[in-house]
Amino acid sequence: MSEYATKVCPRCGEELFADMRVCYGCLYEFPAAKGDAGLSGPDAATTRRANVDPEEPALPTLAEDEPFLWDAGLPPAEAGWEDDTLDLSDVGEAPRATPAPNAAGQASGCKVLCWVRTSSVDVRIPIPKEGLVVGRDQASDIVLHSRAVSRAHVRILPPGEGEEGMRVVDLGATNPAVFTGREVRGEVLVPLGWTVSICGAFVTPVRSEA
Repeated sequence: MSEYATKVCPRCGEELFADMRVCYGCLYEFPAAKGDAGLSGPDAATTRRANVDPEEPALPTLAEDEPFLWDAGLPPAEAGWEDDTLDLSDVGEAPRATPAPNAAGQASGCKVLCWVRTSSVDVRIPIPKEGLVVGRDQASDIVLHSRAVSRAHVRILPPGEGEEGMRVVDLGATNPAVFTGREVRGEVLVPLGWTVSICGAFVTPVRSEA
């Protein structure tokens, strides 16, 4: 505690920081000195300098937590990055997709919506017969602004005859979509209420409430 001005509690003898008003050991309350603002201004600076040991390293500066960013840890975007896909095949373990809540009991033959969730988007989109293309290209039906997403990542199709959910077709993505912990290569049926992960975006087939 030699880097900061200290004082001793007259009741229990506990060593405290000089600007503390109450002893945390015995709850003794120090009387406020006239004009005392808690060791601020030139007097406080002089007191602190007198108690600093020049041979001891200074404490590291604490920084405030930064807000959540979807691309945290990725290299900064550069001009022309839209033409290159960031390969994440060697980065960590692929996320495991899980069922969405309240997925049970959905009727067969219902109109299916594509529920897309990211850190900033939560939207449900009807799936047309020709399907929906998900990718980074601005011409995609669902555009994901992430360097990890390929220009044309997957195509989402309505279910086949007698099926429930949606079909997901890989379009040769560098970082394939993940369903039940496995990469989607080719085509896979995603049942109602189950989720496929596309580079951090979650897509789930759900029943239309209409």
